[in-house]
Amino acid sequence: MRWLPWMTSCRESWADMLPNDPVILLSLVNARLRDEYEDLNALCAGLDIEQSRLEQRLAEIGYAYCKEQNQFK
Repeated sequence: MRWLPWMTSCRESWADMLPNDPVILLSLVNARLRDEYEDLNALCAGLDIEQSRLEQRLAEIGYAYCKEQNQFK
């Protein structure tokens, strides 16, 4: 499911709605990568989030982006 403008209009950006729990964030990001985006760059651009911030948050729990599999592992 794609987020429609009215679904996020009360927030400045989608980044404001990212889960604080890194494990939930991991699950959400990998699901979006699997179902909707061809790579991490497209996901970050589509959701208006900083790629470095996302990668840093997931690195804190031991995960890094695997380009070949298009997921954090």
